[in-house]
Amino acid sequence: MVHPLLLKVGDGDFSPLQFNGLFLWLDASQLGLADAAAIATWNDLSSNGRNFSQGTADNRPAFKAAIQNGRGIARFDGSNDFLQSVANQTLSQPSTWFVVARRTGNTSAYNRVLYTVDNGELGFDNEVNTTYIYAGEASYPDEAAADSAFHIIAGGFKANSSILRVDGVQGVGDIGPNNIANQAMFIGHSTNPLAGDVGEIILYSGQLSTADIGRVESYLASKWGIAIS
Repeated sequence: MVHPLLLKVGDGDFSPLQFNGLFLWLDASQLGLADAAAIATWNDLSSNGRNFSQGTADNRPAFKAAIQNGRGIARFDGSNDFLQSVANQTLSQPSTWFVVARRTGNTSAYNRVLYTVDNGELGFDNEVNTTYIYAGEASYPDEAAADSAFHIIAGGFKANSSILRVDGVQGVGDIGPNNIANQAMFIGHSTNPLAGDVGEIILYSGQLSTADIGRVESYLASKWGIAIS
């Protein structure tokens, strides 16, 4: 029997748990909520207990069932929806981030998917059809990602040797040297809020190899029905 946190992909049963350094794993399809239910808590599957929550009812995103490849997602309204880590977090560079998400509005503004103030950020840029990662450098890298479609966005946070991949297509750049140091992390945010959907978030401490990044991308592509290069 396949473990419930394993998924059959092209190279066999795979789980994010198989790689060392798993820092955070959130999967909206495993929230177990009814369609349109408010998400008060989103629990970490990494066993690290890095859960996210929202105590204010009006600021909770909604669970929407069977949205992408038959799987449920977390929907953020682009106004005031966000979730905050229950505890402050510390994550130094290098680190590797993966997000399955799409933007559905606010296309002329930054849309923060995963955010800490100044020290680590991944989201959609203030231009249409564009994603970005950031950690203090003004000339951060961005990559094309058509709005309204789901994408696999992978960020390799390593100062001036950082990478940003969208559906397997890679760019490089300088994101800045900042580290997350005892800070709250947010999914969405009240400033530059996310108008869109989030399916899955996976973070590793440390830099994954190109081959291992590709394996996580293949797992996400198979699971969420997203074509990658």
